[in-house]
Amino acid sequence: MIILILFYTCYAYHHYGTLQINQTLNLNTNFTQQAPSIIIKFQLPQNRNKDSKVACFVSNLNLESKSFDIDNLNIQQENKIVYDLHSIQSNSDSQLIEYYYFNTIYLICQSQSTNLIEYQLTYKEEQYNKGCINDCQGYNDTKSISQSYCQNNFCECQINQIGFFCQLQSSFILSSNEQDITLNAYSWIFFYYQYKSLDLQLLSDIPNDDKTVLYSLTQRQIPQLQIPNLSHSKVLSNSTSLQEELSQLNDSQFDSNILYIGLFNNKSQQAKFQITIISNESTDYGQLERNKIIIIAVGSVVGVLLLITCVLSFLKTKKLQAQQQALRMRQERIHQINLEIIPRQKQDSGFTQKFIKDYFGVISYKKLVQLYPGLKQFEECVICLESIKNGQKKQQRSCSVTPCFHIFHQKCLSSWLEKQKNCPFCRAEFSTAIIQKKYPWLELKQQRVNNISQSDSKYIKNIKQNSNTDQSQDNQLNESQQELVGKDKIIVDL
Repeated sequence: MIILILFYTCYAYHHYGTLQINQTLNLNTNFTQQAPSIIIKFQLPQNRNKDSKVACFVSNLNLESKSFDIDNLNIQQENKIVYDLHSIQSNSDSQLIEYYYFNTIYLICQSQSTNLIEYQLTYKEEQYNKGCINDCQGYNDTKSISQSYCQNNFCECQINQIGFFCQLQSSFILSSNEQDITLNAYSWIFFYYQYKSLDLQLLSDIPNDDKTVLYSLTQRQIPQLQIPNLSHSKVLSNSTSLQEELSQLNDSQFDSNILYIGLFNNKSQQAKFQITIISNESTDYGQLERNKIIIIAVGSVVGVLLLITCVLSFLKTKKLQAQQQALRMRQERIHQINLEIIPRQKQDSGFTQKFIKDYFGVISYKKLVQLYPGLKQFEECVICLESIKNGQKKQQRSCSVTPCFHIFHQKCLSSWLEKQKNCPFCRAEFSTAIIQKKYPWLELKQQRVNNISQSDSKYIKNIKQNSNTDQSQDNQLNESQQELVGKDKIIVDL
């Protein structure tokens, strides 16, 4: 039983072989435990001569001497000989038969052509149900692949499926809509149409002298005992009224407004043509379907536009939030730097505006770095954290230099020195005497400054000699300042 369940779960075939047309095959099953039922699927060659029908039969009786009238088969099958009627009538490339399990079964495929037929045999766990072949899943080898199901021992197929066990596909056709048809030789194609009025016309562009394209009608039934077939077919012309045939169908016991239309190409060449169903009723189902499609399309477009708008709005909001967050972090950083770099001891008040104007004048950054290339490393004012080199306004490209050769925006440095007497970068202390003694520490009228004193740090000497100053922070701070940094552990991240 475990092996049977495994085979059933995988739903793989257990016997495979070929069958010669019009010859009976005696097949001995060798399954260790008897299965309740079997499924045999016949696969017909696609390149066969479809002018000749092929009908395959399965039985527990020897079929060696049996001969069948293929054109007059009916749905009321004998209990001991079974076949797939609707697949035979539709000239399908597949035929599927479900039957009881026997130790020995007989297979035969009858036709006027001579071909080899492939077959696959699969064991089933369920009991054989004549009304729900293959669990109403058509030719599918996997269970529950479609939404058709077995109800009251009969198959209730989806509207786009037709056949006794839902094995054939049909397509929806709109009213007053041209439908392009490409039909291979001796092949069927099926459509379904929902109608409200019996006054229907089937139009086509087939020439009047062409009698090779046939049509057949049937209603939706549960179970579907009949499909469009050759025995109930007529020649398709340019304009065919369906009213009489619909009236006859409506007189039957099946009350349905779903019409199945089958088209058959009764010639050895491919046929291409157009068909149109016309209803004289002012508001037919086809028009309602078209309106529904238009509404769905417009709704989809509106939905996509709303989605795009929402995504763009979301991205814009996120960008704005990121900018605001960056601004807050920047302000907090400035505040933190100001708190860290202000000495803990009480500071004296800064210089006067006149003193600052006299000794810390405005200098063009571009001119300054031309004379002192070593100052190119200072591209940003550490007070406002804005660029000096790439300032958008002229005022932002104007700077001022401290005696320790550090560059700031002139406006920023003036505001700083009005409050305290030290360098915003290295914390070097200033006094009026020191400033007056060192002034001028810049010489803008000549290329070099020669007033280098022994007390100047290595960093300042490099600046005055126009050298590149990619030095460590230790070279930029004097010994007392380094000691202060080490003691207070003040770190300025610039």
